[in-house]
Amino acid sequence: MELKSYQKKAINDLKSYLECLDNSGIVEGWDKYWQDMGVNAGKYHDKIKAVPNICVKVPTGGGKTFIACASIKVISDVVSKIDKIFVIWLVPSEAILTQTLKNLKNPKHPYRERLNADFNSDVEIFSSNDLLTKLNKSNLKSLNIAVLSFASLRINNKEMRKMYQQNGSLLDFDSFLDDRENLEDVEKLSVINVIRNFKPIVIVDESHNAKSNLSIEMLENLNASFIYELTATPKDSSNIIHYTNAMELKQENMVKLPVFLCNFVNVASVIENAI
Repeated sequence: MELKSYQKKAINDLKSYLECLDNSGIVEGWDKYWQDMGVNAGKYHDKIKAVPNICVKVPTGGGKTFIACASIKVISDVVSKIDKIFVIWLVPSEAILTQTLKNLKNPKHPYRERLNADFNSDVEIFSSNDLLTKLNKSNLKSLNIAVLSFASLRINNKEMRKMYQQNGSLLDFDSFLDDRENLEDVEKLSVINVIRNFKPIVIVDESHNAKSNLSIEMLENLNASFIYELTATPKDSSNIIHYTNAMELKQENMVKLPVFLCNFVNVASVIENAI
């Protein structure tokens, strides 16, 4: 499956931003990116210190997952410092989690085909249970993606607290772990510490669902090298580097129904016309 023209534009905007990031740093790179675009986009929201955190706005039905798959190689080429790339792919619901895992694990699905093309078919996909039971050095590939729900990494989630507990199956990571990267007050040989030492790329699907203080703490715990958000409805605090509008989807036959765009003077008028 080929990228649509608006998806290619999203990837190209990401490449332009990453070049600015690599040359100028997080805040200065943000300013430089928008200066080059000739736009005053406002202040960068530094929600998670020392971690680039940007957002791509794509309407529902625009193929955000495929954009995310095509973005991993682009991001890793700039931010990854080790040969084993780790990606934490966060989704808001169990339904999306099941579907994303199924598609990424299927070698015949376009998402997996894209990943295989970018990483020479050296790709491993982990569920949360896989991380707890099958994570070891021998299982790691060039690209390793763990698909998790937002809730699974929140430390107050009793069912998933095992991510933060000692795990004997991780023994071969003992010499790999750096105390400076580990979480305080967490057992050294825990899944969360292994993840943190890889300084993962974090993809946040439907990122408007991950803006609470608890979600920010969850993202901080991951010790990410880069946070890449995708959503149709970004919050004001999102650092948006790309906008796709509904008409671009319509032109690519991604929207099957007519699109009518109207402006209304207040919320009441919007609700009245919607009804």
